[in-house]
Amino acid sequence: MKTLKNLFFVLILALSVNNLHSQPPPNPDQNGNGSGVGNNTIPGGGAAPLSGSVALLLGLAAGYGGRKLYSIMNKH
Repeated sequence: MKTLKNLFFVLILALSVNNLHSQPPPNPDQNGNGSGVGNNTIPGGGAAPLSGSVALLLGLAAGYGGRKLYSIMNKH
C-alpha cells in the first residue's frame, strides 16, 4: 500500500511540473524594429560571457581531483 501511495505521489508530481511556469517567454521583437531588447543581435539571445565561469569550474574540478589524488596517495 505504501508503494502505491509513493507511486501516486510521484505520478502527480511528474504530471504537474509541466504546468508550472515562472513567467512567460519574452517577445522576440519588443523594440518593434526587428532587434531584441538591448540590441542583442545574437539569434536566440544568450549574450552572457561564459569564459570566466568555465575557467572557474575547471579550476575547482582540478583542485577537487588533486585533493582526492593526494588523499589516495597518502593513505596509510
